[in-house]
Amino acid sequence: SEPLTFILWKLNHYSNNFIAQQLLYAIGSEGKHPAGVDRGLKKLRSYVIDLGFRPENFAIVDASGLSHSNRLSAAIVTRALRNIIQDSAIRPEFLSSLSVPLKSGTLEERHVGQEGLLVRAKTGTLSEATGLAGILENRAGTLFAFCILQNGVKSRAKAHKLDDEFVSIVAGSGV
Repeated sequence: SEPLTFILWKLNHYSNNFIAQQLLYAIGSEGKHPAGVDRGLKKLRSYVIDLGFRPENFAIVDASGLSHSNRLSAAIVTRALRNIIQDSAIRPEFLSSLSVPLKSGTLEERHVGQEGLLVRAKTGTLSEATGLAGILENRAGTLFAFCILQNGVKSRAKAHKLDDEFVSIVAGSGV
């Protein structure tokens, strides 16, 4: 099969939900046990608990994020991304798997961040919800994990504009 880095690149650049579900199967494979969704979901839930979140405060029912029954907070996603920032073994590969504003993937036509500064992110969209999560570097050279989730969205264009403005402000800060 293809290297995991290339699989992640396709998943994150193009929001490939099939790949997300297949990775869940792979996460669920263990020794002699065949791959399975239930084991994959159990491992994902354990990871979120290990991040410090209580099981009653989140729900994961699929890997693609398409189910309206999924319940993840921006804090959970941000903490997971912060762990990636701190892990020099996986950070470069993960960053390269994310879309680049005005250049690639689901951010190809979005102006997120500020020119010359690192912004890598993944979008998410449901009928009345949008999300933008990723990693950015501000003018002071500090890496930040971020996650913006908006529910009850009536206008995706307005939601995207708010996301993009927020990331641009943080990227331009010298904090």
